[in-house]
Amino acid sequence: MKTIHIEHPKGQRPYIQLTVRRVEPSVWKSLGFYKCHYLTAELNKSCKCLLFEWDGVPVAFVGIINSPRIRMPYAMAISRLVILPDYQGLGLSTLIFNFVGGIVKSLSDEEHDYRLFIKTAHRKFGEALSINPNVRSTANHLKKPTRPTDARYRHRLSRRSYCYEYIGEKIDGYQDILKPIGEMRKNKNI
Repeated sequence: MKTIHIEHPKGQRPYIQLTVRRVEPSVWKSLGFYKCHYLTAELNKSCKCLLFEWDGVPVAFVGIINSPRIRMPYAMAISRLVILPDYQGLGLSTLIFNFVGGIVKSLSDEEHDYRLFIKTAHRKFGEALSINPNVRSTANHLKKPTRPTDARYRHRLSRRSYCYEYIGEKIDGYQDILKPIGEMRKNKNI
């Protein structure tokens, strides 16, 4: 794997230009992102997976899952957002969240209202999102969790979590990256 040496004045972030592409869920394990997730190595196979690269080097992975809710049939949620350890601390997680939120929002039209949510127990990322003007907290934000009695919720986090919705602007030109995987395979876009 190619190494990127970051040279910039101390206290300043370097200029980073990332490329994004849609990948198969198997990339989660094959590139080792599963080792870096703070809770679990599992990934839902129905995730729409995005790989972010810097100068051809993988630096981040995002798994987006359909997450319909009451009165929000087109809601989506970030299931996994992992920045590899060598690239943490550069502010990439917030930038990537805003980018993905903008893409999801751009899918909306007069009949479909697409929205993006995230739930994380990662304190630093949760606090970084709290000052992000493109998000708002949801009703479950930092609420004391209750022990679920229903088996359907046995996989939910049992700790206080930062819960946000993306409310920023849409980003046009990337809608194709979230097409159904079967359609992308047929068109050889993946």
